[in-house]
Amino acid sequence: MSLYWRDWPVPLHSSAEVLAELAENFQFYDDDILVNTFPKCGTTLVQEIVSCLVLGPERTRTTDLKLRSPFIDLNLPPELPVPRPIDGAKKLDRPRVLKTHLPPAFHMRHLVAPSGPRNIIVMRNPKDAIVSTYHHMTSARRDELSGVPQEFSQFWRMMLGIPGGAENTEIVVHDFFDFNLSWWSMRRHSRVLILFYEDLIVDKTAEVKRMAEFLSTPLTEALLHSVLQQTSFSAMQSNPMVNITLTDPERWRPGSNFIRRGEIGDWKRHFSAEDAELVDGIIEEKLAGSGLQFRYE
Repeated sequence: MSLYWRDWPVPLHSSAEVLAELAENFQFYDDDILVNTFPKCGTTLVQEIVSCLVLGPERTRTTDLKLRSPFIDLNLPPELPVPRPIDGAKKLDRPRVLKTHLPPAFHMRHLVAPSGPRNIIVMRNPKDAIVSTYHHMTSARRDELSGVPQEFSQFWRMMLGIPGGAENTEIVVHDFFDFNLSWWSMRRHSRVLILFYEDLIVDKTAEVKRMAEFLSTPLTEALLHSVLQQTSFSAMQSNPMVNITLTDPERWRPGSNFIRRGEIGDWKRHFSAEDAELVDGIIEEKLAGSGLQFRYE
């Protein structure tokens, strides 16, 4: 399998073939809604909120998230007896809520068009994003993750591409800063809404209202109540429609959970003071002059 599509590294979850189809041939519609994030930055939470707003709370309670909001850039081994998510998306009724982990370069075909899908981008502070990705990649039982460093100090270095991060691994991830800065540069686009995971944790009501307004969805008090109740951390952690560790436990190591903490500041439990200071310097350098700022506690 090619590690690149054109000049872009193919992330671990995808393939050059799937990326080419998305960028060149996949039919997007004006009423599509793309929930787009760097991995482990609030994707599932926002998918569920948007699904409740657009498809209705009842459907979200009875239909698996993977089916009603497919991960369109996910590549599946051909031997699996299930359709690729990109093929499942083609059969969905409209409007469609679609999940993706791709930078805007893969969406330029519709971003530069006069009309096209709406894009909800979720960003999270890099230190918590790294911690969440670490737990996800070290908890999942997948052959392609066998090269993931088990030591956190090595893992975060791998994620940020600095020495000491298992340089020989074949694990490919998109650059956190390139991903977020490229979407940040699109923040004034009329069909792009940027959310921050930390804002969702601190004031979910306000962020749900922002999403509803962006999607032109009438938000009654009853619907708002349902959304807030259904997307609470405890509700989502116990919901087999969204928590894949409940429906596919053999793919996860004992004691792990796909919906793990849902909080701000978990990085403090993982980074040493010295490493946190080093990462702060990297963040400051990468974000300099962009205006992009994150909340860390």
